[in-house]
Amino acid sequence: MTRSTTCNKPMSRGFTLIEVMISATILAVGLLALAGMQVSAIRGGKQGRHTTEAAAIARSQLEQFDRMAWGSLTATGWTAAAAVTNSGNTVQSTAGNLVEEAYNIQWRITDVVAGETKNIDVQVTWTDNSNGQAKTLVLSTTKYNGPVE
Repeated sequence: MTRSTTCNKPMSRGFTLIEVMISATILAVGLLALAGMQVSAIRGGKQGRHTTEAAAIARSQLEQFDRMAWGSLTATGWTAAAAVTNSGNTVQSTAGNLVEEAYNIQWRITDVVAGETKNIDVQVTWTDNSNGQAKTLVLSTTKYNGPVE
C-alpha cells in the first residue's frame, strides 16, 4: 500500500482578522498625525498672514518718512502707539465685517550723524487672537541728507 504524503489543509486565502485590525490601527494613527499637521499648518499660515500684514503697514510708514523732506524729520523717542485703520485686517463673515487683528504702530527717529544721517525705526504690534501672545515687528532704515547719485 502506498501512503499519500499530501496534507489536507484548507487553502488560506485573504487576510486574517488580526491582520486587518493591525492595518486599520496603523492607518488610524497615520490619519490622526496628518490631521494634527493640518491644524498646525493652518495656524502657521494665519500667523504668517498677520506678520505679512504688519510688515506691509511698517513698510508703508517707512515710505512716507522716505518721501518727507529732511528738515521735517525731527529726532524723537518712541511715539505713542496709534491704532492702524486698514481694510487689509478685516474679514467678511455672516455677522458683517470683523477686524481679525488690531494693529498698533509707533516710530522713532534718531540722529546718527547730526545733519547727515538719521535712523528711522517703525514698530507694529498686535495680539495674536488664537493664543493671546503679544507680537512685535520692527523695520528700520537710515536716511541720508545728501544728493542721490
